[in-house]
Amino acid sequence: MPKTEKLEYETRPDFTEDELESREALEAALASMGGEGPLSFSESTPIHTVGAWAGSATFKNPAKYIDFARSHRINRIDLMINDFAKSRSCDDFRMRDKAAIIEIASACAEAGVELHLTSWLLPCQRFIDQAADALRPLFDESPNIHSIVWDAEEPWTRNKGGQTARVAAEQVADRFAGVPMGVTGITFVNEAKLRPLAEKSRDLIPQAYATIKNNQDPSRLVRLANNLWESRVGKRPNIMGLAAYRQPDDPAPAMAASIKAAKELGIDTVCYWSLHHLTKNPQCAEYVASVREDRTGALIADLDALNKLQAKTLAELDRITRAKQKLLNKLSG
Repeated sequence: MPKTEKLEYETRPDFTEDELESREALEAALASMGGEGPLSFSESTPIHTVGAWAGSATFKNPAKYIDFARSHRINRIDLMINDFAKSRSCDDFRMRDKAAIIEIASACAEAGVELHLTSWLLPCQRFIDQAADALRPLFDESPNIHSIVWDAEEPWTRNKGGQTARVAAEQVADRFAGVPMGVTGITFVNEAKLRPLAEKSRDLIPQAYATIKNNQDPSRLVRLANNLWESRVGKRPNIMGLAAYRQPDDPAPAMAASIKAAKELGIDTVCYWSLHHLTKNPQCAEYVASVREDRTGALIADLDALNKLQAKTLAELDRITRAKQKLLNKLSG
């Protein structure tokens, strides 16, 4: 059985080690983009899923945070089940109490909120085997646990006692076969370390965290995250990680810029760091509550477009049928 996780991980550092190392390159890349940067979609994609990472505070008071998510139209929670942020060598897997995770999954289901689990990942066979033994049964016991998202930051990229990323990623894929997986990491993604894991994952979630501390342009950072991940790991991100902490006094314009960029890139799911920060900032929470678009409205619009196409096609078929009949009449006359 895994050890029960007792560590706390709620406040993100100003800059992680990987971010500090790549900061100059990141700023140079942003500067070189200029303007709005390249886009891959000409039209905007509606945001259908708004998520938030949840940590120790949610374990302490699940009802409060799940109700907050529901009332602010957050329909996905990514639950941080452990804390290995400072690990740089192999360690035993540990996580929060299993019963508490199942309870949160059940409460989320009642609130209409998808639950996804986020775990730090170490490139060590012992850790991976223990993680599989602990986590796979959760998916059998709770139908509302939709995926496992691997946090592949320094414990994965800077681990001194582990295997190569390629070998470790193969082990993860083998032990978690059949389980939907995602991977999250910093914008300036480490290709050698992340690509093997991304190849095995369904969901790619860059952390395009624009804050008043790093002073990055929200729109350009989202576009850069998309472009770097696509070019370096060979797959397009399908979820964008966004910041709900250290925002301007009036956060709506900056947060809206991130959302606009994500939509223009064809991304329909965003995930904020974090649910706890949103409960502390009513202005950020108010904006986040406005992000998710009504899927029913989008489906009705799609149906209307298909009906118009059908009518146009039928009219064209009728024209062709009449033209054929005229030719047949001439041939028979």
